[in-house]
Parts: sequence; C-alpha cells; structure tokens
Amino acid sequence: MVQDPKLKDLYDKCHDRYLYKDGKLFFKRNLHSKQRDGGEVGSINNSGYLKVCLDKKNYLVHRIIFLMHYGYLPELLDHIDRDKLNNKVENLREADKELNSWNRDKQANNTSGYRGVSWNKNAKKWHAYIKIKGRRIHLGLFSTAEEASEAYEKAKLDA
Repeated sequence: MVQDPKLKDLYDKCHDRYLYKDGKLFFKRNLHSKQRDGGEVGSINNSGYLKVCLDKKNYLVHRIIFLMHYGYLPELLDHIDRDKLNNKVENLREADKELNSWNRDKQANNTSGYRGVSWNKNAKKWHAYIKIKGRRIHLGLFSTAEEASEAYEKAKLDA
C-alpha cells in the first residue's frame, strides 16, 4: 500500500478525517468549530483549485483524493476534462509536464482558436506545431486553421 512514511501518516489522517463521495471530500466528524459533521471539505484558492488545511498545511483536494484512492502522490496530476473542480477519481490521472501542457486550456494570446496553430505571415498559411520532450516540431503549413488543428491533434495522439 503506502510505502513513504510521510505519506503513510497523511494517508491515515485523510482516511480518518474525510469521506470521499462522487468527487468531493466530506468531514467525518467535527474537529474544529468551523467544520460541520458531514460538511464538504475545501475552499477555492486563487488558482481555482479546491484546497484544504490539514495540520496547519494546505493541500489541494484533488491530490488528497488521489492519495486516498491510490496510496501515492505523483509529482503532477491532471484533470482529464480540464475542470479544476471536478475531482472525481476517474477524472484524475498521473501526468508528466508534456501531458499536462497538452491538456491545458489554450493560451490567452491564441488568435487561431486552436492549440498548436498560428498564422505564418511570410507563407500566408496556418502553421501547425507540437512540443514533444522539449522540442518544437513543425507539422506543416495549411490553408485553414482547421486543417492545421487536425494535424496537431493527430500528432498528439501519435506521440
């Protein structure tokens, strides 16, 4: 089960204090006057994730849920549907930086409306590219942004 002694302690405390149900954590019993028996755990932090304070340390609720179900904590977790508040265990997966970046929302300065697609002024075509293992790979120039996006999506699946 849990190998790391520090995680074992956290794992035990979480199972002692919280009950998981349908993507949410609830208090098993009242430990402080602010907590209600059966009340939902967590408050939203500045990044839009649910957090909880346990023994004077803040934890992200989705990481606690993952630990409670799998007995370990990977360096990175990914919300498959990109909804930061959907903490159903089936929506959480271990990720590396690459997978996590592929699954994030498009950048605020994106003008094409698609991930991995930008306008090439010189060629007057849409440029598709993908970043794999730190390398930016050119996927081609296309007449439409949709065609470029299809190339990006195919490359993502093949990677």
